[in-house]
Amino acid sequence: MSILSAVLASSLLFAATPSPLAQQGNTHEVCNSATTHCFEQRVEQLSEIVAGCVETRKIDGPMTYLACTQNGELVSAAEFLTAEGDGVTYWLVEGKVVAIRFPHNNSLIWFEEDKVIEVYGEDFTLDDLSEFEINYLETMAEDGVAAIMQMMAEQGDE
Repeated sequence: MSILSAVLASSLLFAATPSPLAQQGNTHEVCNSATTHCFEQRVEQLSEIVAGCVETRKIDGPMTYLACTQNGELVSAAEFLTAEGDGVTYWLVEGKVVAIRFPHNNSLIWFEEDKVIEVYGEDFTLDDLSEFEINYLETMAEDGVAAIMQMMAEQGDE
């Protein structure tokens, strides 16, 4: 059985209920930095999204691919250089990307309806990004998870 088949099969074992974060209905509220520590709040929400998920891993050459499902729903996907741990992680709620994180610069991009709404980085904010950079991130949100799942479905080392 391929890794993708295993991920999908394990997903079907659970009732297709929304994740706890989706049930709360607050996945897309814009964080008010005047009243809260937004980065910390978002990281906590990401932890809630993946709490108790079932992880599937594939190593293919220098790359590692991960998929995490919870209650029959894909809630996270990642790809990274195995030796360095550098790459990208996506979090999903109800099949939509809500966040992308890049560990090499500790940046976190938050999405609503496939559009960038918040950016947390050490040296930049949403206002610092060009239209090209925002479009690139939005394209990543649309296509990145599918690319990871395709790589996991292909034959590889593990």
